[in-house]
Amino acid sequence: MCLRSYIQAKIDALEAGSGEWVIYQDYLSWYSETGCKMNDLLFTVVTRRADGQLQYEYIHNIMMVEHTGATTRYCWDYHLRSKEDGGSGEISSLHGPGTRTGDGGGDFQNYEFIFSESQYWEKYGVIISADMLCAFHAWNPCDGAKRKFTKVFTKDQVEQGRGFALVEEWLASAAGAGYENNRFYGQ
Repeated sequence: MCLRSYIQAKIDALEAGSGEWVIYQDYLSWYSETGCKMNDLLFTVVTRRADGQLQYEYIHNIMMVEHTGATTRYCWDYHLRSKEDGGSGEISSLHGPGTRTGDGGGDFQNYEFIFSESQYWEKYGVIISADMLCAFHAWNPCDGAKRKFTKVFTKDQVEQGRGFALVEEWLASAAGAGYENNRFYGQ
């Protein structure tokens, strides 16, 4: 069985209301009006609702810094921490074991991140298995999510007569787009 089939079998086996989850992760890129690259570490969270339907939610982490293992680790830690502990609580609120997947580039598969991930049970009470799709780029639902936003951002930029200069402008455009199941965080 190939790994993509293995991940799909995990998604198919998610039990309704169990709190189990699969998170696809991928870095997407946007560009500011000055040509600076804005990185979006997108988490596509897959769970099964109580009515048995799969639910997809998207957590965007927009940053003007280089995407590295350290920024990946920071985003995971931030969403694993509860709001009371200074995090978002997005992942810790799922209340179940989960699988982290996506492409296996150096941003996601490095000794620092793997060491940090090995401590998630002790730090956050969360069990995560890492089942990466391949060593380099592999299509996953994060790629499809980017297409949805590209049209909105292009429209907003044309109406303003310029590109976005700041992460805050990008976040305002994204939040105003009205996409359900999307949450945005900027750094």
